[in-house]
Amino acid sequence: MTNPILLQTFKQIYPSVFEAKVIVDPVTRVSKGFGFIKFESKEESEKALQEMNGRPICGRPVKMNYASQRVRTNN
Repeated sequence: MTNPILLQTFKQIYPSVFEAKVIVDPVTRVSKGFGFIKFESKEESEKALQEMNGRPICGRPVKMNYASQRVRTNN
């Protein structure tokens, strides 16, 4: 999976998509199996959550959820 493929896959269904990023391992450059999609429209993002959850992209089912910030602690 690449950023352009992910972007095009979502943008053809949801025109308000303006960015897609596949997260890759910084050393191997291999996808970690997840990514992020940015929408201009809250309504379209909610629709995508409903419609795309479980749908295959490049042979793998998509798991959709809103992104959340991780809480980092200093240990």
